[in-house]
Amino acid sequence: MQLNLKQMIVAFAAVLVLGGGSAFASPSPSSDSSAYWSARASRLLTEIQKETAALRPPADTRAC
Repeated sequence: MQLNLKQMIVAFAAVLVLGGGSAFASPSPSSDSSAYWSARASRLLTEIQKETAALRPPADTRAC
């Protein structure tokens, strides 16, 4: 049985992502730290807004 290199790479990447995710996750403080959660929500909202703006086509390229 010959192993497919592409399948091995995908499997290895999946193991790294699933297994290593908790190692790279930032430790969260206690759940009653509202300042932490507020700052985190603000950062996530800012990131979402930046990505959404990047998805919009420039005004001069709209189809008429």
